[in-house]
Amino acid sequence: GKGRTGNFAMLQEAGEKYGFEVVSTQSYCLNQLRVSSTEIRNALAANDLASSATMLGRDYSISGRVSHGRKLGRTIGFPTANIPLKRCVSPVSGVYVVEALDIDGVPVGGVANIGQRPTVNGVRQQLEVHFFDFKANLYGKQLEVRLLHKLRDEIKFESFDALKNQIELDAEAARVWLLQLKN
Repeated sequence: GKGRTGNFAMLQEAGEKYGFEVVSTQSYCLNQLRVSSTEIRNALAANDLASSATMLGRDYSISGRVSHGRKLGRTIGFPTANIPLKRCVSPVSGVYVVEALDIDGVPVGGVANIGQRPTVNGVRQQLEVHFFDFKANLYGKQLEVRLLHKLRDEIKFESFDALKNQIELDAEAARVWLLQLKN
């Protein structure tokens, strides 16, 4: 449990009291390392997406409902799907190459920022995804966004124009990365 409180005996008692089964399992190890949520978070914090994917058995992803933002991205040619992060502290932050399934279940690539959005004085952590060659109304839709590759850390830019220029570079780098992945 939280803060490593409780033990197996406590779970057995709760199972008897509330009518659920408690089964003991062995820890799962991978390359002599015990796989745990802590190890996965540590790999993510170290920008080791490959290790986190190995431990999870899939790419790390963030899911959530697309909400309305300030619509600043569309003013510079980069509309985004905004997903508020529910965790107080996300194990990842920065700019990533991403992929999600569209409404028809087709993978769509993009570039995403995860963080506070310091250039626009953001106050909450958020996932903002710009999908490539995709136009659909995603407001209110549930999305699962897979993180494939980290491009850079989140930084504060001196101006909105400087941010726009960097987004253009990030988008191009993400497109190249996705193209190389497919070839």
